[in-house]
Amino acid sequence: MDNVQQLVSAMVQPDVESRIESGRERLHELFINSQRKQAKAGTILVQQGQHESRVFYIQNGWTISHIKISQGKRHIIHIGISGNYLGLDFLFMPQSLPSNRTIEVIKDCTYYELDAATVQTAMISYPDIALFIPHELSVKYRRSSKHLAEMGGYSSEQKLAALLIELTARTAKAFGTDKMTFLLPLTQKQLAEYLGMTEQHVHRSLKKFQKESIISVYKNEIAILNMSALYEIVSGLRSIIKDVQVSSIDLIEQGFIPI
Repeated sequence: MDNVQQLVSAMVQPDVESRIESGRERLHELFINSQRKQAKAGTILVQQGQHESRVFYIQNGWTISHIKISQGKRHIIHIGISGNYLGLDFLFMPQSLPSNRTIEVIKDCTYYELDAATVQTAMISYPDIALFIPHELSVKYRRSSKHLAEMGGYSSEQKLAALLIELTARTAKAFGTDKMTFLLPLTQKQLAEYLGMTEQHVHRSLKKFQKESIISVYKNEIAILNMSALYEIVSGLRSIIKDVQVSSIDLIEQGFIPI
């Protein structure tokens, strides 16, 4: 029986993966065949508390999703970059429920949007899309779970190091490169709101990383000079990955590597 199960698993797994990839391609095609839109930094795509039924595909640009917390403060819960879908969870929520977050553009965006009903119809017509969307949501869930763990148990330097590793992997995947340099449009205040730190701690940690030649910063450009050192700061496991290679990017970006 075990041999049979292993054989079935070996036959099914590649098929599932190929169907997920097929669903990715079909959904991408659906979006880019709609009207392309542009938004300047500061544009609000979704407002917390308002009813929302649109799904977005970010072709180029950066976004943040944030929620209001006590005393007029906010917490950033997601950083969106080129190639990301936003609002996929709206597909599975009753339309009577308002959005639980605000989605804001922080770097000029080119994007596409579709109403939830259009995407839901495509999910029925093309089961591969229906397979891809939960996969995409699970990636976001794993990343969010990892971020929550970091928020609760990491020092300020560990939080920042983990974010730099993650963004290096995500931007490398988005732009099809293994370079460890990327433009970071978040302000130190926004980094603090995402990492659960003060601006002073963000500033101090960035300066320390620069002083130790772990990173270099020029305007909004971050260059990772010593990825191994970032891993050592986070976990002490320098040997996990000595450099961010293309083969490792998916594992980091999807939250499988516990940085």
